[in-house]
Amino acid sequence: MKVEKNIKMLQLVTGDVIIGNVVEEDNNLNIEKPLQVMVDPMQGVGMVPYLTMFTNKEMNNVVISKDKVVVYIEEYDEVFTVKYLEHLTGVITPANNIEV
Repeated sequence: MKVEKNIKMLQLVTGDVIIGNVVEEDNNLNIEKPLQVMVDPMQGVGMVPYLTMFTNKEMNNVVISKDKVVVYIEEYDEVFTVKYLEHLTGVITPANNIEV
């Protein structure tokens, strides 16, 4: 399965770690289909729809100022991409079959 999107992870100044399709626009990052990454030592990696503190609705797109990003993670374990795609599509794919 070939993934054409620019799926990246970001850590924000709030401490939230989000993953999504990142499109850079001037001083902002447009994050399409953002999910918040949750890592539990006992249960592994989980993801939930990213909710800002201003709404309880699932966000399809979030625009974040680049100065609010602490870490921009371009290379990470592919388990995060697999979990992200599983969450969005419902299709479970073994990690070693994904080309990013």
